[in-house]
Amino acid sequence: MNYIASYYGTSLTAIREINGMTDSQVKANKTIKIPIPYNRIKSPLLRSSFEKYSFIPVFYKVKKGDTIYKLFRIYFPRDSNEIKNINSIKTNIIKIDSKLLIGYYPVQHIEKPSTNIVLQTNRNKDTLSLTSDKSKNVLVTVSGAAKTFDSPFEKTEYAYVLSNKIPEHSVVELTNPMSNKKLTGKVIGKIPPGKYPLDILLLLAKNDALDLGFLDLKFFVSVKYYK
Repeated sequence: MNYIASYYGTSLTAIREINGMTDSQVKANKTIKIPIPYNRIKSPLLRSSFEKYSFIPVFYKVKKGDTIYKLFRIYFPRDSNEIKNINSIKTNIIKIDSKLLIGYYPVQHIEKPSTNIVLQTNRNKDTLSLTSDKSKNVLVTVSGAAKTFDSPFEKTEYAYVLSNKIPEHSVVELTNPMSNKKLTGKVIGKIPPGKYPLDILLLLAKNDALDLGFLDLKFFVSVKYYK
């Protein structure tokens, strides 16, 4: 867990305290909380600040009793119109359990440990499939340019995808058109603005790109998903 703490710029002690842990052992597939200072979360509008770091999106899950005023005057002091525009909110009404993009958090460029970390899990292709999202009616097929991003995990159960053009939470089937290798993934957030070209369809973790047979930092990928 030292690697995770270093990646997020925090300490083992802080992670243990917020999760009520007595040691550094974490079971596979377990979700843990990562304490981060709010003042390090960058506004998506401050594009110049994205040049020197890698960033991950930070979301807030709306709870009962939350209001636009409470969120952006008390919890996250920031211009509420900025957050409303980023999340395409037209009114001051926010739905319970909806996820709002608050900003982006800088993560560290560090070498991965030579041994497997506790959070590493074996990829089980049966845990997620394109048909699991079949409650949506229309199957969409798109192709485009993709790039890689640094992920804090050696392996995850399925591929983590960032995209501005594919709806968040969509289950996607990724295909390398040259080798026909396939991989299932899920869109977990949007691409940080200002850091990547506008023509990029999606970002894919480096290890997932290697699983598909891509060796370059930029490549062409075919994607299927339901909407």
